[in-house]
Amino acid sequence: PSARKSDSRPLDSLLELAKGDTVVHLTHGIGRFLGIERLERDGRMQDFVALEYHGGARVFVPVANIDLIQKYVGGSDSPPPLHTLGGTSWSATKLRAEESVLQMAQELLRVQALRELEMGIAFPADTEWQRAFEAAFPYEDTEDQATVTHALKQDMESHRPMDRLICGDVGFGKTELAMRAAFKAATSN
Repeated sequence: PSARKSDSRPLDSLLELAKGDTVVHLTHGIGRFLGIERLERDGRMQDFVALEYHGGARVFVPVANIDLIQKYVGGSDSPPPLHTLGGTSWSATKLRAEESVLQMAQELLRVQALRELEMGIAFPADTEWQRAFEAAFPYEDTEDQATVTHALKQDMESHRPMDRLICGDVGFGKTELAMRAAFKAATSN
């Protein structure tokens, strides 16, 4: 049996592509999606993603390797120029992107290290008002809400600057968590 590919794929479905869309192939760079072509390979018919590159050059990617292709997302309304197959511009672009990511990671680490040295506001433990305010919410906390509430309060009562992002589906109580934290901050001046 062959090794199973990762479930996270840049392009989940051919349905995401329309003929003429600009795409990025991991190895070949920026090309244009031409559609699906059925070709014979190793004595049997297979489906391939047809991509066009500069000068009309084409690459046929087996549909099983769709994870090598993703739809191009750029900051401009006009599509970028197509790369030349075998050219060096795609390699140079990937290298510049890698260097930028490393530079950004270094900057994030530097900023985080500086934040660790800073002193934040340490709020006092919950008051009777805080407990009454939280008890007034009409719904019982989910297990996740209780866990995050505890973590929020630990953050707020610490001398370190708070750095927390709370994510969740709509209707799962993120606003209640924010209101609790805001109440704690407001009642502590």
